[in-house]
Amino acid sequence: MSKTELFKVTEIDQLSSAAAAGRAADTPAVADFRRAGLERFKALGIPTQKQEEWRFVSLMGLAGTHFALPVAGADVSSLMDSVKEQGILDLTANYVVFVDGFYREDLSSLPSLPAGVSVKNLNPSNAAEASFTDNFGKVATDAEHPFLALNDALFSDTLYVHVDKGAVVQEMLHVLYLTSESKDPVITSPRMLLVAEPTSQISVLETFFGADGTSYLTNSVTEIITEDSAVVDHYRLNFEGRDAFHFASLEARVGRAGNYTTQAVMFGGGLTRNDVGMHMDGQGGIGTMNGLVQISGKQLVDNHTRIDHALPNCETHELYKSIMDGHSRGVFNGRIMVRQIAQKTDSKQTNRTLLLSSDALMNSNPQLEIFADDVKCTHGATIGQIDETQLYYLRSRGISDEQARRMLIFAFANDVIERIKPDALRGLLERKLLEAQEAKVALAGA
Repeated sequence: MSKTELFKVTEIDQLSSAAAAGRAADTPAVADFRRAGLERFKALGIPTQKQEEWRFVSLMGLAGTHFALPVAGADVSSLMDSVKEQGILDLTANYVVFVDGFYREDLSSLPSLPAGVSVKNLNPSNAAEASFTDNFGKVATDAEHPFLALNDALFSDTLYVHVDKGAVVQEMLHVLYLTSESKDPVITSPRMLLVAEPTSQISVLETFFGADGTSYLTNSVTEIITEDSAVVDHYRLNFEGRDAFHFASLEARVGRAGNYTTQAVMFGGGLTRNDVGMHMDGQGGIGTMNGLVQISGKQLVDNHTRIDHALPNCETHELYKSIMDGHSRGVFNGRIMVRQIAQKTDSKQTNRTLLLSSDALMNSNPQLEIFADDVKCTHGATIGQIDETQLYYLRSRGISDEQARRMLIFAFANDVIERIKPDALRGLLERKLLEAQEAKVALAGA
């Protein structure tokens, strides 16, 4: 059996050819880029648990699944209704919608973009802008990551966001990725490149949304460049269906005195793998990397994070929290590297997990690799259940056991949620947290 047969994409060449037939002709540069990705994926294959970076995640669920390519123009009216009902489209006036990896102008709305900001869909036939070609594929460059290689081979449309020097975007830009309901499993390959020029500011939200009961694979790539003294606030929400596979690669570079924040909140997906990388490439840069996971049933979320301090005088903060119920499984592998030249580095990493069930399991592996001698770096991890002392204190004040537990769970999660700046987004996530607890109570009483 070849490496790729586990994925049932033994016809990977034919799949790539089918993808080419379904889109406009590639430019020569894009064709070469795609061909290189295809060859890397064929050489790497699907990772197994014998590999250190994947040892806690079994991808056997992909075995026997024949993923097809989606067709542009799918009807997602029911999904859009669901998105609207949940208030996801009310977060901002400016939103861009992709369906199965294809840009949908008919569903998007950009009424209030200020001057100096460009939001474009670039497909492989018209990707000729200098800033785009100079940066596309230059940030997400992990040659050993098979799903990054697969996106390189199969991506169709790409959202390109460019913020001019000194431009300030007051209202958040929302990028909504929908996966349509299909009888046959499909693989989608959304992609985004954001370039924030010096002293510019922008806030961006990426939301992944799909229906329960539909098996599909979302394989996304996001590249973000925060240039000198630029400020980028980046948020990611996972509302994928419970039968979905979700693989996401995020790579960011932070320039001199740049300030980049990425915060992810994960509720959905059957199996989720997030690879998040932050490269501190300029002195005085500030980076923040936060995440919140709330899962139950047989969901699995694997967060692999990397922060690379390549130059001196940079500061990074990382906080990942997980709330796990049922038979859910979690992985946190956080690596911080401080290179020899990166003196005066200040870096802090924290991973905390709250287990609501004796059957839930978390594997946490914080890592520090320090080659400089004048640094301040800390890391820590805790895994435990609800504090009985805190629970007793609340119950002694006349609060029921059920309500006390819900309050403690919310307080645990809100440590991450309260760091989110947009009021509407923070309010949505607070409602989602409370709804999850109410759903558990209702299920227990059924």
